[in-house]
Amino acid sequence: MREQSKKHGKMLTKSVEIFDFQKFKLSTATHYKSILYFTHYLKIYLDNYPELLKYALVINIIPVVVINKIRFDDKGAQLKQLLEDIDADVLPAFLGGTRTDPDGDPLCKNNYHVWRACT
Repeated sequence: MREQSKKHGKMLTKSVEIFDFQKFKLSTATHYKSILYFTHYLKIYLDNYPELLKYALVINIIPVVVINKIRFDDKGAQLKQLLEDIDADVLPAFLGGTRTDPDGDPLCKNNYHVWRACT
C-alpha cells in the first residue's frame, strides 16, 4: 500500500480483495479444500486486518440458480436448520450433530465427506 500511496499522492488505507472464479468448475469451487482455503484466507485477513478491507469482490461465479441455494450463517440460525434437514448422527458434532471421527474429533477432519448428507 505504501507504493500505491506514493503513486497516488495520498495515504491509502483500504484494500479491495478480488476473487476470480473463472477457471473454477463447480466441483472445484465447492470442494472441501477449496472452501477451507477461501474461508481460512478471509478469516486470517479479517482477524488481523479488519480495518483494511474496503470490500471483497467475487467475479465469474457460479450461476445465480446455484447461489440462491447457498446459505451463509454468522449467528447459528442455519446450524439449527441443519438438524431439521440432516440426521444428528450424520452431522458432525461441531455443526450441532453427534458424529465424530473414530478418534473422537468433533471436526471430523478424517471424514469431511460426511458434510455431503443426502436429504
